[in-house]
Amino acid sequence: MSVSTDKELAEEPTPEGRPPETEGRGFATLLLRVGVSVVVPIAAALGLYWSGIVLLDEDSNRAVVVAAALVIGVLGVFGLYYGMDWLINRLPESYRYKVRPFAFVGPAIVVLAVFLVYPTVNTVFLSFLDA
Repeated sequence: MSVSTDKELAEEPTPEGRPPETEGRGFATLLLRVGVSVVVPIAAALGLYWSGIVLLDEDSNRAVVVAAALVIGVLGVFGLYYGMDWLINRLPESYRYKVRPFAFVGPAIVVLAVFLVYPTVNTVFLSFLDA
């Protein structure tokens, strides 16, 4: 029977499979989580705005516009998430496990808030303005 050294104990993963040094929370982690959760929807919105300007020409063929919008949307979202995953893989390992969920779930929460919660609150507010 061998005795484990401190270094060997530090390298053993926790029951969840994460390295033990990822357990703490810090201000840098909070900034990364919020940044990743907000950067992805903002980049997507800017991309959609730009593509909307290009595609919404009066003389455009509607079938071409729809096909281009689908291609831009699918490739844009894929590129955005692939790029975020690439950036997260460049972070120190102690931050990867803390930030990765926010890169994929955070933007979905922001988009749901913008497209579901905001219209609901706005509708309730507008219902009190006129008889």
